[in-house]
Amino acid sequence: FFVAGQGRANGSQITTQQGGLQESSWHFFLPGALDGDDERGGGDRVCSACGPSAAAETGSMTTMTDGQLLIDESLSPIFSFDKEVTAQLEKLCRSEQVSTYMALLTIVHVLLHKYSGQDDIITGSPVAGRMHPDLESQIGLYINTIAIRQSIHPLEHFTDLLSKVRQTVTKALDYQTYPFDKLVTELDLARDLSRNPLFDVMVILQNNPKEALDLSGLKAERFFTDAPISNFDLTFSFVQVEESLHLALEYNTALFKKDRM
Repeated sequence: FFVAGQGRANGSQITTQQGGLQESSWHFFLPGALDGDDERGGGDRVCSACGPSAAAETGSMTTMTDGQLLIDESLSPIFSFDKEVTAQLEKLCRSEQVSTYMALLTIVHVLLHKYSGQDDIITGSPVAGRMHPDLESQIGLYINTIAIRQSIHPLEHFTDLLSKVRQTVTKALDYQTYPFDKLVTELDLARDLSRNPLFDVMVILQNNPKEALDLSGLKAERFFTDAPISNFDLTFSFVQVEESLHLALEYNTALFKKDRM
């Protein structure tokens, strides 16, 4: 993506400062995909990386709502998986050579397939957007969103689907700096105000180690809070803490009942 302080974005040289990238230089840089001669082609490449036929008609890409405008109130029940279950999941990841995120994403896709009856599932996930080493220590919000689309065959073995998801995610991450809003614009989808343009389900994994707060004698502990508004129909927020895995499941109360979640 970058070559030691130089590159091309829209046909011009990007600049550096003291050997590092400036925010205006690196921002969503992708070779070729944003060139003025092939702007729409860039979006098509990103769509192709997100899954099979992702640049085609997207009527089957969304999942839950029926087009009715809904009030996006939310609730977020918390589920905890014990160390044994987490260890079994990690063992599966090692044997299949996939990340924890890929395994959890596959599980969510199977769940959505089971309850929606759809074979074409798309979800969204946030990405850090810090692919270049010079961005690791910079202060700023570089997060972007990628869409992961996967076809599921009812008789397919779980490990076979897991392998397919690994390939899809790996390709999608190659384009993680492509602006999500630009992708939506280039797809030129028929918009429905009752739902998000590409997906209605978000999958998040937080597995970065958290340092304990030293507050001069005060004790602090982590806790979860409910958001008053649901940005998506469903948001699976997984948090990996030491040897345990936790899930905050945020859902739209206009679509789902608490006793069914």
